[in-house]
Amino acid sequence: AVCRKLVKKHPRYLDNSRVKVEQLRRLVGMLITAQQQNSGVTTGASSAGAGTGADDANADLANLGDLQRVDEDVLAAAKAKMGVEFDKNFVGPGHPDYVYDKAVDFGEP
Repeated sequence: AVCRKLVKKHPRYLDNSRVKVEQLRRLVGMLITAQQQNSGVTTGASSAGAGTGADDANADLANLGDLQRVDEDVLAAAKAKMGVEFDKNFVGPGHPDYVYDKAVDFGEP
């Protein structure tokens, strides 16, 4: 979500012909990690590995605790990290795995 917002806001500089989406995702991840380190938030992940995998990001977010009760800076960093993970998993029109009106049967509850 964060990467898409950046591309929409600054298409002249961040369109696909100039910057790859993966580069933008890595940059946002590094900025989030740097912001967390500067604000004193410790999540248990190293700065080199933060934001590189879904398990790492989920563990980082779980370590933050209740996001209803954290500072605004920590909340913004957590939302940005969730946005990066969302962008990694997003399959929309134009993506090779996109299926219009996909239906999945999950069986009995």
